[in-house]
Amino acid sequence: MNVVVKTVNFIRSRGLNHRQFKEFLDEISAENNDVTYYCEVRWLSKRKMLKLFYEFRNEIADFMKIKDKPLSELSDPKWICDLAFLVDLTGYLNDLNLKFQKQEQLVNDLYSHLKAFQIKLRLWESQMLSGNSYHFNTLSAYENIAYAQYAEELESYCRNNFPTDLTTSKTWKTVSVYLLLLQNIMYKMLQYKWS
Repeated sequence: MNVVVKTVNFIRSRGLNHRQFKEFLDEISAENNDVTYYCEVRWLSKRKMLKLFYEFRNEIADFMKIKDKPLSELSDPKWICDLAFLVDLTGYLNDLNLKFQKQEQLVNDLYSHLKAFQIKLRLWESQMLSGNSYHFNTLSAYENIAYAQYAEELESYCRNNFPTDLTTSKTWKTVSVYLLLLQNIMYKMLQYKWS
């Protein structure tokens, strides 16, 4: 991820580089004509930035060679597979985030989205262990995929971000109580408004 961010920032943060990159893409008749700038505050932009970087990886490699800053990672098939895996996974995380942002949801809806995503992670982990990358479209375009490594990363992500038992986790209890209080306050406000 650091290589991607540094490269995109190199292209986008300097006006001359950015103009030259856009002209370079126009010359080779690329489908899109720019990469997205990454901003840590708006982390949802990570998916778009990663996807565009992945799609332009050959053009970016050529441009960086022209600028005398070659990227050895873009010629490494293992690194490209890791990037493809990251593109797919951030897409699923963005989908989950958009589900959380929908209007008029109750706490149990949010919990359902979260629990469903946790189950999907477990499913994807077991599929990776069996050599199946069906749900990772970008990654499945490659051969010699390190399935065990990606299964381990999915398992690690699940272990580090989701407690095994949501009912006994102190953090989740705190969040659940907060969400229930918030829902109760909203309900009372609606009652007061309509009475």
